[in-house]
Amino acid sequence: MMTLMTLQQLFNHIADNPLVVIVFFIMLPLAALAVNALTSKSEDIDIWKYVYSAMVFMACIPGIFAITLLAYSFMFLRQSLLQVNLIVYFLPIISMVATLFIINQRVLLKNVPGFRKITGLIMLLFVTFIAMFIIDRTRIFVLVHANIWQIVMLFVGLFLVFRLALWYIFYRNESPSSSQSGSDHELFKN
Repeated sequence: MMTLMTLQQLFNHIADNPLVVIVFFIMLPLAALAVNALTSKSEDIDIWKYVYSAMVFMACIPGIFAITLLAYSFMFLRQSLLQVNLIVYFLPIISMVATLFIINQRVLLKNVPGFRKITGLIMLLFVTFIAMFIIDRTRIFVLVHANIWQIVMLFVGLFLVFRLALWYIFYRNESPSSSQSGSDHELFKN
């Protein structure tokens, strides 16, 4: 029978074997520098859009996970930032910021396919964490005797409500064609 690995076991494995993770997160900004050097406005823009999109997702997904993990550890577990693993908690965030900064030097990030969804996810997670933090600090769960599944359902419910509200505020008047990444010639900065 196959046993599933917990997040703590994954973090312990990364701490014991950090080389692959370190190389990956160092190579992302270096790859962004290389792609910036290779691109020119006269080349096929469609290919570069998706190369930049892949690099944004490879940097942002672990970075957002690390930010979420850091916020959870700091706000809810009250773990000291001096005791966390630098490779798991901070290296993905540093790599994400560096990669986005380097890509932004050459490309308009708003025109990279999928970047808008990543920024929406970041905003949504931030608002949901703030709401959960306020609920945690006011000790509402002590008064209603909620169990862990009710707390998880509240988090998911808040996430969905905030997502719907965010869509309603920012995107409800847009047609599907206006949500595209813009014309091909708007990808690169002048």
